Amino acid sequence: MLTTTPGPVREFLEQNPLPPSLEGKLPDEFRAFTLALNALKQWVAAEQAATDRYLLGRNADTECLAAADVCIVSGASLADGVVELHHPVRDGRPPIPVSKGGHAQLEGQVSTPRDDSARSVLLELKRQANRSWVNLRWGCLDLLGEPVEHSTPRVAASSRTFARKAAAATGMSYRELVSWLDDSGLGA
Repeated sequence: MLTTTPGPVREFLEQNPLPPSLEGKLPDEFRAFTLALNALKQWVAAEQAATDRYLLGRNADTECLAAADVCIVSGASLADGVVELHHPVRDGRPPIPVSKGGHAQLEGQVSTPRDDSARSVLLELKRQANRSWVNLRWGCLDLLGEPVEHSTPRVAASSRTFARKAAAATGMSYRELVSWLDDSGLGA
């Protein structure tokens, strides 16, 4: 409805036409949905910041720093003033003060020691071929003779190649790679 009736959404879509290569492939309804979704994200971010200001005032870092001397995740000192605020659940509780490294660890940006060697090798392979963890899982399952529904024959071949390279680089069997993916919560 927003895409067909006169108004700000229709005007925006007309003022910002798609490039010829995308025309006909991206419907106006989807573009309007994306606009609404992004507006909602902006509103939520603003409301979360307002909630933090309400709970802690404008000096959230200072207040949190006064509450803790050591990061509860990494054990690093917070005395140097590099404090990030982690919001585990936005339910009115104040955020948790953590170090930059502790925050990265909480957000899954740092690999854990138990799988560091396999993860680093696999991440490099994944990046080189621009593949996903799902592709690795499908390739391993396919090579194990288990039924897998690939989107195209080309994706099937690429997934099997990724699995072969991963097995060779890590020394792990296809079954071990699938178990590693399961244990890491990847590619499900």
